[in-house]
Amino acid sequence: MEHQFNLGSAIQPAPFIPKNDPEAPMLASIEGVAARLSDEEVIFQPRGSTDSQVMTMQVLELMDQSRPFQSVDVHVAQALRKVPGLRSADAARQALATLARVGLLQSDADWLAALTAPAAATAPEVPFAGLAIRACDRPQQVERLLASLADYEARFAARRPLWLLDDSRDAAAAAGNRRLLGDYARSTGAPTTYLSPAAGAAVAKWLRKALPQFAAAADALLTQQPGSGGGRNWNLLLLLTAGRRLIMLDEDFVFPLRRHPDAQDGIDPAGVDQSTVRFYDSLDAALAAGTALDADPIEQHLAWLGASMAGVAATGLTLNRQDLRGLPLADLAHLTPAVRVLTTHIGTRGASGSSDNSFLFELDPDARDAFWRDRDSYLHNLDAHSIWFGHRRARIAPQGFFSPFGLDNSVLTPCTTTAGRNEDAVFGTLLRFCHPDGVTLHMPQAIGHMQEGARQRTATNGTARAPGFNRFLYEQLQNADPAVRAADPAVRMRFAGAILENLAASSDQALATHLREYRNYTHANLIERLQQQLVGNPGAPVYWQADLRALIERNARAMIAKTAPRLDGWPEGIDDAACAGLLRGQLQAVATALEAWPALWQYARDHADELRKVL
Repeated sequence: MEHQFNLGSAIQPAPFIPKNDPEAPMLASIEGVAARLSDEEVIFQPRGSTDSQVMTMQVLELMDQSRPFQSVDVHVAQALRKVPGLRSADAARQALATLARVGLLQSDADWLAALTAPAAATAPEVPFAGLAIRACDRPQQVERLLASLADYEARFAARRPLWLLDDSRDAAAAAGNRRLLGDYARSTGAPTTYLSPAAGAAVAKWLRKALPQFAAAADALLTQQPGSGGGRNWNLLLLLTAGRRLIMLDEDFVFPLRRHPDAQDGIDPAGVDQSTVRFYDSLDAALAAGTALDADPIEQHLAWLGASMAGVAATGLTLNRQDLRGLPLADLAHLTPAVRVLTTHIGTRGASGSSDNSFLFELDPDARDAFWRDRDSYLHNLDAHSIWFGHRRARIAPQGFFSPFGLDNSVLTPCTTTAGRNEDAVFGTLLRFCHPDGVTLHMPQAIGHMQEGARQRTATNGTARAPGFNRFLYEQLQNADPAVRAADPAVRMRFAGAILENLAASSDQALATHLREYRNYTHANLIERLQQQLVGNPGAPVYWQADLRALIERNARAMIAKTAPRLDGWPEGIDDAACAGLLRGQLQAVATALEAWPALWQYARDHADELRKVL
């Protein structure tokens, strides 16, 4: 067979010394699938294309060595070291040029130009639903948030609509929240809507009448039940704002937003820049940290929602070609010309939102040095009461794991679970599952976070914490995501439910085994990461090492314990069969919800005027 690509015979040239030119154009090989034709040749099909190319194994290996964006000289030098039989820099350079000419290598300039090319059609205007506060039994937090929001809105001459979704079980707290919202409306002139704990039940009743086949799901998703958490009001909010965009707030937030003290310009395209932590001596110092934002951040976030990368660039957030260096196109697969920003995220300054402090033992070097700088500050920092948690740089990622600040609810968004923590991670995973062309935009900004009291998060107390059902759930769906092909988000959502139904249909023994394997995996994974921290920091303070070893030991004991594989929140003392039954029931409940949700969301969107009369 005649080869379309062949490096030719090997020769022995002088040693190749690559030029160090940071401004040189960069190339990266495209993703695709290769099928062997013989010992010496393959057929290569680019991903998403019907075309194919025949090439030698040597050329395929050259492509493999050219996966990350680098200059031609760097690719040639790498190929000469790694590709068997290749000795000629000229042959490698010529082959790279040919691969680029036929589109099997892509230049950084072409990739950026395609990503940020203006869309042919103008996106339709999407109405703004307003700001939405989720509240529950903490009127003091609501009062503080509303006071700070009133100052914020006055600064930018805004009177944006405000919703308060109240999940309070205490009647006095609910009455207090309603009064506070009324005071806010009178003092600011902003339109407000108070939704009592009974609002979810009223909407569920309305949906039961309209869509009786989904009555059970409507009740489970919207009505208060034992163990209900913030996810119930989240689901209610999504139905009430279907077809619009909104800003989401928790009652213990405090305005204004501030820019990260170490903020960097530009966008991290691969989403690899992890959240960073800065420590402060007091809550007041943490709240005051960072720099003020001149422009209205809420309007900025609304401008980003629904935008393509071209739209994001038009707001002044741009991708730097140098940030592509060393990245393969596989790490940028979530960025396409059709991509849309579905959620925006910010950090918090003040109290940590985490229920424990194990994250403090996996910090970046700068944060770790501040964390353990002396014994007194270390003990203060362990409970994470006065920190900045967030990104130093704008970051584009395939999904978010925390509650969004801005949400584009103009397209079908998924429901979330109603009990337990991590309902935000479940939502983020399902959103990615349903909209593979959607991304999240994390900004180097933070809002104040003042909880009702100092929570004890010290990792040195108690036993290793088991993962909860919500974490189990989103990790199961993340593993299944690559198999999904449907373009319709409703079909994808129902398929997610089918995946869970399939797992729920397993035998008790199979479910218990799966749970035990999952528990062992989560503990072992954490142990491995913590061991790397321990080995990598031999000169660390002894108090940090002692606490880290204790955390490792607790997780190791959890792996070898002769107990049932229960998840966090399940009753203690249950056996394997009970664990299997609980898991089966929760999986089936989520599957039922995902089957019903597209119809519930669409009906709420189509009958928004009627829905408002129900409240």
